[in-house]
Amino acid sequence: MSKRKSRVWMFFEQLDNDSRKVKCNQCQVIISRGGQGKTANTTSMNNHIKYKHPTLIPQLGSAIKCSSTDDSTKSQISTEELPKAVPTPSTSVSSEVSLSQKSQQNIEDSLTIHWSCEDLRSREINIAIGEMIALDNQPLSIVENTGFRNLMRKVKPKYNIPGRKYFTENIIPQLYEETKSEIRRGVMSAAAISVTTDARTNINSKERFLSFTAHWFDDSFKYHHAVLQMKHFPETHTANNIKNCLEEIPTLWDIDTTKIHAVVRDNGRNVTKAIDDSVFKGVPCFIHTLQLAINTALKHDTMAQILVKSRRIVTHFNHSNRAQSKLRDLQQELNLSYHQLVQDVCTRWNSTYYIISRLFEQKRTVSLYLAETSVNFENLSNEEWQILGKSIELLKPFEEITKIISSSCSSVSEVIPHLKTLQKYLEMYYDENKKIMEMKALLENDLNIRFDMDHNKIFTLATLLDPRYKQQFFDTEDLITIRSQFLLESLKNSMSDDDSDSGKDDLESTSTHVNNTETATHRNFWQCYQNFASRKIQEFQDDRSSAAHELQSYLRYR
Repeated sequence: MSKRKSRVWMFFEQLDNDSRKVKCNQCQVIISRGGQGKTANTTSMNNHIKYKHPTLIPQLGSAIKCSSTDDSTKSQISTEELPKAVPTPSTSVSSEVSLSQKSQQNIEDSLTIHWSCEDLRSREINIAIGEMIALDNQPLSIVENTGFRNLMRKVKPKYNIPGRKYFTENIIPQLYEETKSEIRRGVMSAAAISVTTDARTNINSKERFLSFTAHWFDDSFKYHHAVLQMKHFPETHTANNIKNCLEEIPTLWDIDTTKIHAVVRDNGRNVTKAIDDSVFKGVPCFIHTLQLAINTALKHDTMAQILVKSRRIVTHFNHSNRAQSKLRDLQQELNLSYHQLVQDVCTRWNSTYYIISRLFEQKRTVSLYLAETSVNFENLSNEEWQILGKSIELLKPFEEITKIISSSCSSVSEVIPHLKTLQKYLEMYYDENKKIMEMKALLENDLNIRFDMDHNKIFTLATLLDPRYKQQFFDTEDLITIRSQFLLESLKNSMSDDDSDSGKDDLESTSTHVNNTETATHRNFWQCYQNFASRKIQEFQDDRSSAAHELQSYLRYR
C-alpha cells in the first residue's frame, strides 16, 4: 500500500466480515470500496473525507490534493463568473443547458435554478396552461393566483410560471392562430357546410352579438362543428343589418357561399326575413318552434293561474334562507330527498317543466310548510295539484325530445321522426280531466299549424338518408314525392344524360298504391315511436335507373 493511500486509512477501520467495506472513525458511516482485494480502491474514502469532513483534508496533504484539485476547482466556479447564456427562439436553449457545458451542476444548483421562459419544458407547460384557460373558460388572472402558483411549485419546482401579460401577448394569440388555421383547413376541405346562427345579449354588459357556427363532415365522414365568429353587433337588429352581417362572415373565412347548405335560425320575423333576402337557404329551429307551440298550451287559463302560484311559492323559498332551512327539516322529517325548488326562465320552456316537476315532487313538504307558516300567498288547491301532475305527464315526451334535439350531435334528420311520434302520441292521448284535454287540444292544433316538415326537402331527404329512420316515418303517399325528390337530386349531381331519360320515365311510372296499416293506441311516447319504426313499408319495384336501384337496395337493407 502506497504512502498516499495509507494516510487515508488513518480515518477508517476495516470491517472483519467484509473486506470491501470500511467504517469511518469520525461519523461511523459504512463506506464501500467498490471492489475486493487488489481491485478495491480508496476513491470512495477520499470522496467521503472531501465532502463530509473537509476540515481533515490538511492532515492528508498530497494524499487527496492530486485527486481532488480539478473537481474542487470546478465546484467553486460560480455562475457569476460564467458568460450569460442568451436564449433565442431558434435554439430555445435554456440557461441551465448553457451552464452545464461549462461545469457539472451540483445538487443544490440542480434544485434551485429555474427554467427560462424559452426553455422547451417551460413552453410545453405554458401552452398546456393556455389550453386550460381557453377550454375551461378560466380568467387569465389565474396564473397570478397564489393557490395556482403554489400548485405549480409543488408539481414542477424548477418551472417559473410567467405573469398574466405573457399569456395574453404570447400563448393565447399563438393558440388562437393555430386553432383558426386548423378550422380554416377543415371548412375549406368540406364539400358542404351547414350553419346555425343566433343573436345573443350579454347579461352583464348588455352588449349584443351574432353567432355563426359551422357544421360539416370530413372525408372520413367524421362530424365537426366550430364557432367561426361571435360577432359584435351593436346595430339595431333589423333584417337588412342581420343579412349584411351574415353574408360578411363567410368572406372572412374564404368560404364559398354556394357550399353553405342551410342556415338554421329562430322564428323571429327580422331573422326570418334576413335569411330569406340573403343568398342562404333558411331552416327554422325545431326546438324554438316546438317551444312556441308548448307555450300556447301553457297559456291555457287554468294552467296559467297554476304557474303564477307555483312561481310565487318557488320565489318565496329561493329568497329566504329561513324558508330553505325549514323546507330541509321537513324533507328530513318526511324521509324525502333534499331537492331545492328551481326557478324557470322565459326563454326555455323546459325550465317551466322543471319548476312544476320539482314542485309536484315536493308537494307534501310545501303543503306542510304553508300550513304551519303564515305567508301572504295561498297554496295550490287539490284540483290544481291534480292538474299539475297530469300536465307533467302530458309534457314529459316534449321534455325528452327537447333534450335529445338540443344535443350538439343532433341533426335535422331527427326532426320528422320525433315530430311524427309526438303527433301520434297526442292523437292517442286521453284523460278524464277536461282542463288537461283542452291543453292537449291547444298543443296538438299548434303543432299541426307550425310544422309542415313533410314538404320541406331538406328535412325529408335528411330523414330518408339517415339509416336509423329511412322511410319508416313517412306516409306511403308522401314517400312517392320524397322518392322523386331524391332521384331528381341524384340526376342533378351524378347521372348521365342516358340515365336521366330513364330516370324521368321511372318517376312517371311510380306506383301510387297506398298501404293500409293497422294503428294501435299507445299512451306511451316511446311505444308510439316503436310502432312507427317497426311497421312494414311497401316496396317500390324500379328497373330503369341506377339511382333507383341504389335507393331500393338502401331502403331494403334493415
